[in-house]
Amino acid sequence: MSAARRLDHLNPVETEEKDLGLFSASPVKISPHIKEHREMRLFLPEKVEGHAQITDHYGETHQARIINLSSFGARLFYPNIGKEKNESDRTNVKNLKESGHLHLNQSLKQLVLTLDSYEVFNGTALVINETTGKDGIAYGVALEGYGIDLERVQAILNARNKYDNLTGTRSIVSISNNVGVDFKVQVANLNALLQDLKMRLLEEETRIEKEDVSPAYRKKLEEHAVDIAMSLYQHEIHKIFDQFQAIVDRFNPEEKVIHKRFFRANFHPLILGTPFIRRAFTKPLGYAGDYGLMVMFYEYQDDGKNLFEKFFHRFACNEPAAIANKNRVEYLSECLLVAYQKHCNVNTKGTLFKICSVACGPAREFELFLRKTQVSPDFPIQLIMIDQEMKALEHASQKLRPLASPGVLKITLLAEDAVLGIVKDRPFCKVIRDSQLIVSAGLFDYLSDRVATRLITGLYQLTAESGQVIIGNVSKHNPDRFSMEYFMEWQLILRDSQDLRKLVEPLLTSEKNIKVTSETLGLNLFLELYKGS
Repeated sequence: MSAARRLDHLNPVETEEKDLGLFSASPVKISPHIKEHREMRLFLPEKVEGHAQITDHYGETHQARIINLSSFGARLFYPNIGKEKNESDRTNVKNLKESGHLHLNQSLKQLVLTLDSYEVFNGTALVINETTGKDGIAYGVALEGYGIDLERVQAILNARNKYDNLTGTRSIVSISNNVGVDFKVQVANLNALLQDLKMRLLEEETRIEKEDVSPAYRKKLEEHAVDIAMSLYQHEIHKIFDQFQAIVDRFNPEEKVIHKRFFRANFHPLILGTPFIRRAFTKPLGYAGDYGLMVMFYEYQDDGKNLFEKFFHRFACNEPAAIANKNRVEYLSECLLVAYQKHCNVNTKGTLFKICSVACGPAREFELFLRKTQVSPDFPIQLIMIDQEMKALEHASQKLRPLASPGVLKITLLAEDAVLGIVKDRPFCKVIRDSQLIVSAGLFDYLSDRVATRLITGLYQLTAESGQVIIGNVSKHNPDRFSMEYFMEWQLILRDSQDLRKLVEPLLTSEKNIKVTSETLGLNLFLELYKGS
């Protein structure tokens, strides 16, 4: 069944330069501990009591809530006055206001972090960033000394989960009373379909295991079994998802929460072992669409402990949104190729072609671009990749290294919080300045209109005269909204062509300088800005 069927942070505290062997002088900015620990960030569920007691440099003591933890960092939150949940919050915010806000580069004399009354850190720290939102202020802090034992933190969270599981059945029964009948009918339909599928695949798996064949041939038999299951069940699953979508479209926020819990209580035990769905839901790097998830469908392999998990992994990796993502990198690689050819035609020999990918992830578009073009020694290229996750940059560099050519291709990796850094014009922006083309394909789906406009303005200012900015965003017509949100808690800010144009109204001097395009499925839109005439 084709996809078309469904279409009717840490800022650096210190920096060091490291040569990855990609070219003669490649600056790779790495914060202390990022490389080893950054991917191990743990976000705390609301049910977990995470408190931070802070003694600032004035000697004043106040408290905050913990949002997330890593081995050498924490994110702390103070609600705005009027947004406090309880009297303790009101007192803490009052004390904070009276003693003065925390500020960047401020040393904390003592920071004590506790989870469910268990102390997990007691030492000094440094404030490294600040984010103000409508509900309050969040501070990022770098922990000094030995940091946090994340295994102990995980044990505390697991203990809480075991307690929750003991009371889970009773709470789900209570929630069920508030779930709509039409929703329950679709839950029953989907459950019957998946249980039938699981039983048939189990029977096939047992039969294949009895075959006296080589491992390679056994793998072919398993792939064939999944092929048949996809042809028999994929269409029916899509039909049920479409019916679910029609129901949930009318839910208010409270009804969404109730129905999501009911849905996951029924289906997570069945499908959460699926590699793709498990990674998207558990969010090991703090958000669903991380580079590891992108690699799963860019470099697809049947994955899972059994045929049922392999079926659902293939199903998820071949949904329209996933195929549109693969189309997206093909589209962007073509844009890069056209821009480079134009650059070679209108510039004198020796002129550098500088291109930048913001929140680059695995930077697949760069890889495809380099495979499609012969880089001319007369027009060398600098590829600049920015991402807050060092693992994403390392993966991208490994893919690009074999394609590099000394003196012709320069690759620069920047481990940075791109949004905050570009909006505030942090020092790393000097590396990006005067880029002929800046691309950001997977970031704006998570940004509010206000932040998106500020970031686009910053990117536009960083481009060279006659340069170009390309912004990607998933369309409002995404047919996978239900499965992404209810299975994986993967929520995107969807926009149409008009929404994208509104983001850049402050920049427009002429309609000739802007257009909105899409990849072949029409699910990924691209806002293209051209600087100059």
